[in-house]
Amino acid sequence: MLDQFTGTDIAAAAAILSGQPFIPTRAKFGGATLGTSPASVLSRKLLNKQMPFRLPTITGKSLRTLRISMTKNLGAWAGRTVPIVG
Repeated sequence: MLDQFTGTDIAAAAAILSGQPFIPTRAKFGGATLGTSPASVLSRKLLNKQMPFRLPTITGKSLRTLRISMTKNLGAWAGRTVPIVG
């Protein structure tokens, strides 16, 4: 069974797992997803740039809680996009 997995499968699984919000954070506004992901922490450090326009991101822990959020921070956008690409 393991011989059916490819590098693409492993990369997709890693992207999905690294995008899960399991790192505790400070208090957030009501309705915000609790926690942050390793992908978000790393991308915010590496891509901390404010864009002149807003970028749409999909947030939420499950299909039931999905919503579209806008951000001007390129790192936040990249961190939120990693699990979706995976």
